[in-house]
Amino acid sequence: MTSPSERPGATVGQTEVVPRYERQALREEIATTRADLGDTIQALADKMDVKARLRQATTDARHRASGRARGVAQRTRATAWEVAHQTAVFARRYRGPLLAVAATTAAIGVYFAVRRRR
Repeated sequence: MTSPSERPGATVGQTEVVPRYERQALREEIATTRADLGDTIQALADKMDVKARLRQATTDARHRASGRARGVAQRTRATAWEVAHQTAVFARRYRGPLLAVAATTAAIGVYFAVRRRR
């Protein structure tokens, strides 16, 4: 004859007897539920911590702004180098005409400077 603890669904007095393998499964399920509940409570506590959320939002905004600033600086630097390169190429290609324009501008400047002194 089997004892009541070995028969599924058997009762002893007012309580139902649960087999050992089911008890272990229930314990594991309870442990998992407790861990999930702890995570949920921690998430709710984090949402209620306004100072920490504000600090985190400030930090995130600072990181985004510095990232954008770095990107703008890199693009500006690249553009400046490109413009300098194009200017150097232009100056080499049109050296003669540029010297003529510079000399003419200097001569006009000297002419007006001398004329103003008189």
